[in-house]
Amino acid sequence: MSRVMDGSGAARALEEFLGDPRDPQARLSFSRVVEADEQELYPGDAFPELDAWGLRRVYVPEALGGQLTSWEQLFQLARVLARRDITTTFSHGLNTLLGVESVWVAGTAEQQRALANEVLLGARVAFAFSERHHGADLLRSDVVARRHGEGYLLTGEKWTIGNATRGRMVTVFARTSPEGGSRGSSLFLVDKQSIAGAF
Repeated sequence: MSRVMDGSGAARALEEFLGDPRDPQARLSFSRVVEADEQELYPGDAFPELDAWGLRRVYVPEALGGQLTSWEQLFQLARVLARRDITTTFSHGLNTLLGVESVWVAGTAEQQRALANEVLLGARVAFAFSERHHGADLLRSDVVARRHGEGYLLTGEKWTIGNATRGRMVTVFARTSPEGGSRGSSLFLVDKQSIAGAF
């Protein structure tokens, strides 16, 4: 995608790029997706072509150097991809989007620029919110963030997390006060490369 398009224009362009999914030779054809699914293969083979088309650029707002102009645009593109393979849709984009959207909404300008650059260069981001004993009940989170020097020390376990091992960065939902609640929690963007022994 060489230029910014609205939702329907971008969706048509991606549809044409991927080709007819009923054609076995097409990118992400139904037959290829079924074969990969039966072999329980991770759909990473499709990522370079999707990146070459420019899909990764739609995960970053236009103001930060990407091509995201509206959630409608993103929805239209996700629908085109998901009708071929929902696993590819989640693993390539939706997991990363969950990890970055809070930074687009509430991050500092420095955080936004740094994260945008990494995503545009190919970094994947995970969103760590669910837990083994509480699922997605965020207000019961057992992961705690405590002040430690100039930053925070996070302790606890998140489970299960898409992109956790493949993503360079992870956005972690954690309690910042003993009582928790909507005012006692926050989101922390963690760069795993800065942590010794990170998974």
